[in-house]
Amino acid sequence: MTKVLLLDPSIYNDGNSPNVGDLIISRAVVKQLKSIFGEGCEIIRRSSHSYLKWSDRGMFKKVDHVFVGGSNLLWFRMFPPASFKVGLTGMLYYRNLVLFGVGWGSYEMGSKGFWSKYIANKILSKNHNHSTRDRMTANKLKTDLGFENVVNTVCPTLWFLVEGEEYKYRSTKGKKCVFSLTDYDKDPEKDSFLIKTLMENYGPENVIFWPQGKGDQKYVETLGYKGKSIKRDLESLIAYYKQGDELDYIGTRLHAGILALEFHVRTLIIEIDNRAKEIARDTGLPTISRSNLQNLNGMIQSFETNITLPAKKITDWKNQFSQK
Repeated sequence: MTKVLLLDPSIYNDGNSPNVGDLIISRAVVKQLKSIFGEGCEIIRRSSHSYLKWSDRGMFKKVDHVFVGGSNLLWFRMFPPASFKVGLTGMLYYRNLVLFGVGWGSYEMGSKGFWSKYIANKILSKNHNHSTRDRMTANKLKTDLGFENVVNTVCPTLWFLVEGEEYKYRSTKGKKCVFSLTDYDKDPEKDSFLIKTLMENYGPENVIFWPQGKGDQKYVETLGYKGKSIKRDLESLIAYYKQGDELDYIGTRLHAGILALEFHVRTLIIEIDNRAKEIARDTGLPTISRSNLQNLNGMIQSFETNITLPAKKITDWKNQFSQK
């Protein structure tokens, strides 16, 4: 039986991540690992947000592969620590890590320099191809960190689109709309405009808020929102998405929108950082920039969903593990 260690974005300080989007990523990563190694494979999960514990150092001799699963993780800096907290224990014991749908932190985060290249070359596998979430991350790994064994497979949360079932989405407005905002990237003027526009198009009773982040509910209430909200857990969101095909999703939370697509919900992501913008550029994911919300009315009424994934790259990346 194959044993896999997953550095998991949904685990945070020995508990669940405060961002339910990390659970959406982890859900997709675990599903794909089981499709690669079989349902019976053993997946040991440790946090990718925290330093490696000294007590966990012995597990690397007990597993066949170590994966870094998704999220805005990739960036190396000595001090203060950057997205991926490697630390002394990680420096000593992280070896042959395989990136799985990992993305770069942001446009502003640098990648060049001795430390970044040294850490990456010390802990990342040279024998397996790494999977990145977008082309920008793949290019940074290649040009800045010196890795040629990199393939842009896009985020594994989208891989359901190449797994057999046919997905078609309405081009016209639904009856209800789930929306989201982001507590750590506030723009009260534009976010208030979003709420107002949704209320005008769907009616106040048909607009429902999804608080993906820990502070999202408090933030939306500061904007005067007094409508319905879905409970902040993954099961409640999935249950709501399963209601039917008259539902739309519009919001700044990327993975809540990608999850909506999995349940045949018409989706429009509002770009607030590099993640949605880069994935949209690579796949055709329907997005609109927050700086262009004056065009939102027209898009609510009609837009097409034509998402294209690199199916062969995804298959080849998965198949490499059956050949080792």
